[in-house]
Amino acid sequence: MKNYFVRALTVAILAFVVLYFLGPYEEGLDAGDEVNLIKMVDAIIDSGIENQPDVADPGFLAGRRIVVTTDVNAAFSRSVINQFLALDRDNAQKPIDLFLRTEGGWEADAFAVIDLMRSLKSPVNVHALGEVHSAGAMILTAGTGRRIVYENTLLGFHALADDEEPPFDTRYLEFWRQHAELPEEWLARTDNELIYFTSEDAIEMGLADEVFPSP
Repeated sequence: MKNYFVRALTVAILAFVVLYFLGPYEEGLDAGDEVNLIKMVDAIIDSGIENQPDVADPGFLAGRRIVVTTDVNAAFSRSVINQFLALDRDNAQKPIDLFLRTEGGWEADAFAVIDLMRSLKSPVNVHALGEVHSAGAMILTAGTGRRIVYENTLLGFHALADDEEPPFDTRYLEFWRQHAELPEEWLARTDNELIYFTSEDAIEMGLADEVFPSP
């Protein structure tokens, strides 16, 4: 009930923000204002503040499913880690299914989730849906159970920026060299670009184990 109240309050706050900013524009928003408003609401939603399930709920514990569709950030890692710990404590013999759709985010939060996931006794099946980029692709690759991509999933590798410094660049490159077989030219790039690839490419390069449904 508490969790439901928090979600309802979040929706109410979002509605207030939208109405507050729409108020002065009775004749309609111009293109720039509309884009800024959409970005603002998206940023609030992507923060993950509304995505905090009740880990004590019997239905959550029985289903053993975690669904995340936000950016990889502090709210993301806190939510996923809390759910991992609750499910592993409840039954360390059964797998956990993580359904992931994200456009990426912070590398530190990806590593927090990855390191915790590796410490669990429960295997974690990672399902990549829609688009899974950057830090999200890292989490998929590090899955400890089945790593599943769906036939219409697009994935993205984020090349390093030219100002990236040790030990961050070293940690990032070592992760990819250890867990996948990405083209060396991708790893050598320093243009901060996102390189897209398909579910079939993900299988070939070792980021995933299977495409669902099978071709």
